[in-house]
Amino acid sequence: MHVLGRDQEALSNLFASSEDEERRFDGLAWEAGATGAPILKDAIAVLDCRVTAAHDAGDHVIYVGAVEEVQRRGGEPLLYHRGHYAGVAES
Repeated sequence: MHVLGRDQEALSNLFASSEDEERRFDGLAWEAGATGAPILKDAIAVLDCRVTAAHDAGDHVIYVGAVEEVQRRGGEPLLYHRGHYAGVAES
């Protein structure tokens, strides 16, 4: 699982679309994680997980994973709420 930074809306939209799934990583800086999964180098945080279960949920599959590796790079996270990108409000 990747946590993208506040300035990465375009990257989020790239992965949200089902178009061109086979070319999503073209031109992106990435490396293989502990599980062999692709890890985006520009993400502000990454949880590299080993899948332990998969559950059908209508038109989705819910995956359960055990965390094998955590990477943190810092930065403000990109949030998506009620159909829009948003920032974290300071309290």
